[in-house]
Amino acid sequence: MDGAFQSVFKRVQDFAGGVLASKSWERRIDAIEKSGDLYAAIDELQRVARTSEDGEVFRRLLTLRFKAARAYDRPAPSEPVTPSDAPPPFKPIPKDALSPARLRQGLSEHGCLWVKHFFGKSDVSALTELIDKAFNAKRADFDGRENWFDLQTPHTFIPKDHWGTHIHKMKDSEERLMLYASPEGLSKWIDIITHAGLTAFVENVVGERPYITASKTMLRRVNPIKDHVFGWHQDGAFMGRALNTVNVWAPLNDCGENSPGLAILPRRIDLLPTGTEGAMYDWSVSHTLIEAQYGKQIETPLFEAGDLLLFDGFFLHRSLMGEHMTHPRYAVESWFFSSKGYPKDYTPLVV
Repeated sequence: MDGAFQSVFKRVQDFAGGVLASKSWERRIDAIEKSGDLYAAIDELQRVARTSEDGEVFRRLLTLRFKAARAYDRPAPSEPVTPSDAPPPFKPIPKDALSPARLRQGLSEHGCLWVKHFFGKSDVSALTELIDKAFNAKRADFDGRENWFDLQTPHTFIPKDHWGTHIHKMKDSEERLMLYASPEGLSKWIDIITHAGLTAFVENVVGERPYITASKTMLRRVNPIKDHVFGWHQDGAFMGRALNTVNVWAPLNDCGENSPGLAILPRRIDLLPTGTEGAMYDWSVSHTLIEAQYGKQIETPLFEAGDLLLFDGFFLHRSLMGEHMTHPRYAVESWFFSSKGYPKDYTPLVV
């Protein structure tokens, strides 16, 4: 065998070996999925995804998360939160003080819990980069099928009567992108929050492996808009009064001063009427009502990169803009649920 032939033969062997290796994950996942252990299939494919650039890995992983959410049905018990009669001043807590009991206390006292610097600098940087990659891929080819933005794969499991709304919200907005539309972004986000301890914490809160929903796990890159006012709202007004639920809002840069922030009511209240006189939308709460009943209790915290704000569907809040703001706000918002707690008519995915 001469040298030239040996070289060609070696290249053919390497190519064939690469193809077989690239498909070995597929055979393993097929076998695990066939056994019925969809959680194990997700975990194994998530491990593969950490070192893969194969779009099929990320698309299969996204589809598995949907399948598993539909397959499991194990409710976790929960008790309604009772409002505190005498809540203390609203202040953040350090990461090492965070626990399910402390979250429940925060919901009782302030309707939320503010955790300082939960994500370290490297995680903040990785999440910010993730947001930019997903938005850039969306802008480059909205109808394409790319690892960082792909609407063809989720089209197979998002209900048809919801699909038009999802497309409209993402196509017409430069400020929000549903994370399921970025298969590689979703996989990397789960790795980051798991490494930081957020997944384990949420699992302790909801009592089982947590679910997210397709339309309520969002990447946000919000530019300041002069003279723009957002509507006050409680997410429970349109998601229902689910109990085993926690929303995690994670700002990735300092916000509330030079970047858009939040205005909040730091106290536990019941759901308020929506769409009344003075409301901006049929799902929002009247500005007139808020000013009359809670005007002096409204706060506008200055959040820092890596903080968390945890709350449920009863928390009253709105985005806050100011004329002096000049920088965008990067953030990830993710609602987590138990298998019985995700809202009706929403599309669940297993974390």
